[in-house]
Amino acid sequence: MQDTQGIHPVCWLHTQGIHRTTGGMLHTQGIHRIRRWLIVAQIIGLAAGVGVTALLSPAEAADLAGNLTVLNTEVLLQQLPQLQLDRFAGQFSSYDRSGGNNDWSDERANRPGYLYRDSKGERVLAEVKGPGALTRLWFTGIDRVGNIRIYIDNDTTPTYNLPVRELFAGTHPPFVKPWVYDDSASSGGFVSYVRLPFQRSFKLTTTGEPSYYHVGYETFLPGATPSAISPATLATPTTAANGNSTPSPANATMQPSPTKAAASSPGRPIPANDTTPPGQTLTGELLVPPGGDAQLPLLAGPATLTRLTFTLPDVSVLPPPITRRVHDNGRAFTGYSEFTVKISPDNLGVRLIRRLDYGIGNQTAQVYVDGERVGSWSTPGVAVDYNWRDASFDIPAGYTQGKSSLRIRIQFVSSQIDWNEFYYWVYVRPATGKETTVTPASSTVGVTAGDPLLQDDQNATASPLMLTDSLDIGNSTSEADHDYVIVGENWRGDRDFEYAPPRNPQDEARQAVSERTLSQLWLEATWDEQPAPAVQAPLSLFFAAPIGPRPVNSALIQVAASTDGGAQLTSLWPMPFSRKAQLRLHNAGSEPARVRFAVTVTPAAAADIAQQLAEGKVGYFHATYRQEHPTSAGEDYTILQVGGAGKLVGVSMRLAGPTTRAYLEGDERIRIDGRNTPAFYGTGTEDHFGGGWYFNHGPFSLPYHGAPGHAAEGGQDVTSVYRWFVPDPIPFRNGIVYSIEHGGRNDVVADYDSVAFWYGLAADGVSLTDQLRPADAADQLNHGWQQGGGQGAVERRSLASSYEGPQEGTLLQDVGLYHSGTVSFTLTLAPNNQGVILRRRFDQGGGAQMATVRVDGQVAGVWTNFGRNSLYRWADSDFLLPASLTSGRSSIRIEIEPASGSTWNAFLYQAYCLVAPQPSGAALPRP
Repeated sequence: MQDTQGIHPVCWLHTQGIHRTTGGMLHTQGIHRIRRWLIVAQIIGLAAGVGVTALLSPAEAADLAGNLTVLNTEVLLQQLPQLQLDRFAGQFSSYDRSGGNNDWSDERANRPGYLYRDSKGERVLAEVKGPGALTRLWFTGIDRVGNIRIYIDNDTTPTYNLPVRELFAGTHPPFVKPWVYDDSASSGGFVSYVRLPFQRSFKLTTTGEPSYYHVGYETFLPGATPSAISPATLATPTTAANGNSTPSPANATMQPSPTKAAASSPGRPIPANDTTPPGQTLTGELLVPPGGDAQLPLLAGPATLTRLTFTLPDVSVLPPPITRRVHDNGRAFTGYSEFTVKISPDNLGVRLIRRLDYGIGNQTAQVYVDGERVGSWSTPGVAVDYNWRDASFDIPAGYTQGKSSLRIRIQFVSSQIDWNEFYYWVYVRPATGKETTVTPASSTVGVTAGDPLLQDDQNATASPLMLTDSLDIGNSTSEADHDYVIVGENWRGDRDFEYAPPRNPQDEARQAVSERTLSQLWLEATWDEQPAPAVQAPLSLFFAAPIGPRPVNSALIQVAASTDGGAQLTSLWPMPFSRKAQLRLHNAGSEPARVRFAVTVTPAAAADIAQQLAEGKVGYFHATYRQEHPTSAGEDYTILQVGGAGKLVGVSMRLAGPTTRAYLEGDERIRIDGRNTPAFYGTGTEDHFGGGWYFNHGPFSLPYHGAPGHAAEGGQDVTSVYRWFVPDPIPFRNGIVYSIEHGGRNDVVADYDSVAFWYGLAADGVSLTDQLRPADAADQLNHGWQQGGGQGAVERRSLASSYEGPQEGTLLQDVGLYHSGTVSFTLTLAPNNQGVILRRRFDQGGGAQMATVRVDGQVAGVWTNFGRNSLYRWADSDFLLPASLTSGRSSIRIEIEPASGSTWNAFLYQAYCLVAPQPSGAALPRP
């Protein structure tokens, strides 16, 4: 079937119980990997609304963008240490509600991956009531999405209405570069960091069915002022091409002041008592002994370390691989194709070369020439990032000599899905006098197609093979010229892929040495005489370069070749401290390591830093390392688990597993503030890091996410990834558990290493002051429970179920109340609160619930829960009560009024008062 509306066509998958996942992993009948875009239900041509332009004119959109509060990259960096405990981050996604690996929407299978269909028939992917902001979008498999419509502070007219590809094209304000990326830039994912604030409500819908998606957002207490980014005014930092630490224009205000020569000579560690006043850059060189440490200068506070650069002359940064990108049309079938090609009669055989999408693995077909079976053409294996492959098949001279044309049939035998073909080239082996015996063969190595002459790899002394014909599949003229026929076609479309770069053994050897050196050098940083380092991580992961290293060109971390041929590693994470900061390097290797350093300390607002740290408004910078070799079956890999108040701002990982890359099927699950329900539940590891389809466009590095390295090491497939939660940080008030699956259900054995970047204090930002079990008679009495008369029955029910996510295997039994009428109760508070989190444990098996919440008779807002999970029915939900309704009060009267026709249920209510963290100064929060 051919798309006729300019919609990018999708492929079909055969329907024998095989299900497509975002990374392409199959779990049925031993088949391991698919690299198709969409599932069988996603039929070509059903994308609704294509061609509809945005409702806003360019002038209106520009005006709206101009009215947003402008933040630049410098401001984003300055805000990072601020804990912002009155903000709450979350994510909607198409994750499999059953806990499995079907993380896409499939209406035909009765598995919609969105919240609900609204009165206009649009699929609602995300909906939030109250003030907040959209922070991030990620999509893939977008062929049937249609238009994305975003409703801000209204329910009837979309503020933005764009076809999905146009939204991510970067040409429609405010969705402009460099804040949006398409799948070619983001290696399979469509990503937007455009921040859209709202005061009353936010809803995002699609006119067609989405496949895989994430919608990141934040909410905050009513009365707070949202910040916004005007994308058109922003620039993002880039790595200096010459590797000399020169800041990019986006960081121009962070340029170091004139450097102070460090009191050291090459090869001698700097004395630990050498200090520097704020506002200067220290430079020097260390020789870190095997098994030993080398101290950097002691930094005096209050100040913020704003730039840290290490140059390692003995480490090589491998340049990006040189690849060839080709956009081509093709077809796929499970029947056969036939075509006629021209050859020279005077030949010693023919070589047929096919361009294929090698992401569909283990393709095998029978080859017939003029009705005679010649042999089996097989391309074993599967691509893991570079999808184009040229495969060859040699036809013996007995089938070709004396002929000027051949009728070739390719008969499908087996593969993960089908046989695909994009281009055929026909080469003859010239007759040189005496005929030689040619054995039918197939090859996927060392083939270069399209040149007029091709060296015969079977005989280096023979004459080159000569191109006599070529067939461009998908080109109607070429197909007609070759009498092309296809039977059993199940896909046609276009692909934009790269060919794998040639292997370079010398580069691979350098890579191994450099990787080992960086992994054995550890950075440690201690703030304000704390007893344990807050930063403790290998340079390889701290600088997002655990493979290679490869270049990293991000907003916070940059890795590039230095002018002397070594590696220059730069960090722009702001690191505040009150009194002093001590940095050191530890060498876990057996050889000494040479390291040059440059440390910039900025005194901006230094007078306030000590006070803000003491008041719990600013957190200390942390880099927390973890590893599991191997991961534990049935359990998430935990990236960060820590108490206290803080803000998650980044992660860097090294992932190593089977060559199928099935480990990338794992979903992230982030639980915040003791909630059992994940605030973030993703759809796949590469999705979490902004890519898609196992990073099908290869390694990449962008300002806030990337997968800069991919290699095969020790029989494993190895991937490096990073994500900086800078436009979309994740605050927490009394702890966070950030974990990720390895495989679709933690069923793939892998070796994981990670560094989590976060700011935090050893103090909580909330205090549990009261809780009520509505079905408990004593609790009802103690909390003045009342039920509105004549408004529907109140039913007491018992439920035994589990929470979705990491706790899906833990059964919990409880008793709660289900009601359609109004209920009210009193909760005790701490008078010094800065607002209250009202938490509810409820049964989400029945679908959407909505209720108006009043505090002492005043409307506080509408409490909504749109999700539904009939398998894992327990869920926790938070509702924010502003300080204007709670501050200074020791108790409040809560009234819950369910929406008309809605049944509300509750098993537990808890009151968490927001309070200013009171760090003791004795210890930092420890994972």
